[in-house]
Order: sequence, then structure tokens, then C-alpha cells
Amino acid sequence: MNYKKGQKVILCKDTSTGSRFCAPIGTVLYIVNKNNTCGCTGYNVSYDKNALSAVGYVYEIELRAFAATIADMVKVITELEKDIIEKQKEIEDYKLRIKFIETCGLETFDEEEFKAYEVLKIIGVDDIEKARSVIKILNR
Repeated sequence: MNYKKGQKVILCKDTSTGSRFCAPIGTVLYIVNKNNTCGCTGYNVSYDKNALSAVGYVYEIELRAFAATIADMVKVITELEKDIIEKQKEIEDYKLRIKFIETCGLETFDEEEFKAYEVLKIIGVDDIEKARSVIKILNR
């Protein structure tokens, strides 16, 4: 997205691990100017449309254009639905990993063991020790 000076935007993501701009999700902001810091696309923003100076900086990914028309709102809904599908896939991946840990009686998760175990399950072998043996062979 390429936001323009004075464009109304909404803070749509948690900024605590990103730009660290202190405002709740849903805050209406206005673009002051584009500012590419550390190779990341971002914007200096303000609470006032006609501001000459910014109150902070946010990454582009933390913003969404303000939805003023039905077409804008439909676009936002489509983006949100895509986000939901991605999060549902992420949840399913975590559930699968939890099931693996519980089934094998493990204390912690190991990605290589998990992958080897999943491959062995395809051919009907449900054994964590055999999965570990496969990993040892592959790491030689």
C-alpha cells in the first residue's frame, strides 16, 4: 500500500513487537510522510490530518486504510478473512504439535523429530525412536 500525506488510516495490528507506537488497535491516524527506517516501509503519523510534524512512526504492515465506502469495507473484510484463515492454519499446526508431544510422551518439541515422525506415520510406523534413528541417519 502506498499511503499519501493526510490519508486517514487505522492502526490494525499490535505494535508492541513492531514499531512500538503506543496506541490501541483501532486508533485513527493520519499520514504525515513516508519514512523507510532500517529497510522497512513505514510512515510518520499524527492524530491531526493537517499536522506538519509526527507524533510517532508505524510500520506499513501495522496500518490499514480507513474504510469509508462499501468497496473499502469489502476489501477490509476480505483481508480479515484471509488473516483468519492463516491464523486457523497456524492453530491447527500447533494442535498437531501438541498431539505429537502428548502421543510420544515428550517434554519439549523438536521440529526434526516431528517431521521424521510424520513421514514414518505415512508408511504406518508410529514410533518416536525410529523417527530419531532416521534423523541420525540423515544428519551423517
